[in-house]
Amino acid sequence: MKPNLPSSAERTLFVDRINQAILEAQRNGKLVALLFIDVDRFKAINDSLGCSCGDAFLGTGFSSLSYLRRFPINRSKIDQSFVRDIEHTPANESITKAIIALAESLSLDIMVKGIEKLSEQMVLEKFGCTEGQGYLFAKPLSAAGGSDWMKQNNCPGAQQGPGRV
Repeated sequence: MKPNLPSSAERTLFVDRINQAILEAQRNGKLVALLFIDVDRFKAINDSLGCSCGDAFLGTGFSSLSYLRRFPINRSKIDQSFVRDIEHTPANESITKAIIALAESLSLDIMVKGIEKLSEQMVLEKFGCTEGQGYLFAKPLSAAGGSDWMKQNNCPGAQQGPGRV
């Protein structure tokens, strides 16, 4: 059964609640975990907003493989705990390869978090990872700082301004 399309007010309330949760988490330095119980309603709101939904981290306690079937996920992130010393830790290498294989088989984009060393980047590139973030590239930045960093480093989309990359 297809859910009714959400009203404009419902979409606005949905976005406002998510924004409030994110702002509160940033103030308190906490992780935001959103739990959607009504998956069909979430999909309808998500589609009507034209959003994409990325899975937080495959392979960590904040994720469930069942989300891959239930939600319109198009991106997966690999947690820094699997990246750390990947060049010397066979278990991290195996887990990372498995996450990449799963993501690729589901046509998900992959983002690797917490890359701190060139040797880690080289291993991940060998595995086919093309997107990453971490101290190897830059320290955490504000939206404006990120926009400036992107302009200085000639990144695509840098001219669009903060929040629009």
